[in-house]
Amino acid sequence: MPFRRGERWAWYARWYYPAFWIAHLAGGLPPGKDHVHQVVFILLSLARLLLPVRVFFPRLTTTA
Repeated sequence: MPFRRGERWAWYARWYYPAFWIAHLAGGLPPGKDHVHQVVFILLSLARLLLPVRVFFPRLTTTA
């Protein structure tokens, strides 16, 4: 729910998922020896974080 409301701490907290898969990929950790699914999960989770970035960090507008 906080992620849908646009709360910044929720956006930062969601970085655990790509970090988890990057650590598994870099460390050669399980599951399995086929790392294609790890790369797919990394890309999907990064896309899920970067697409709504303007909701969490809106551009500052200046008034003249």
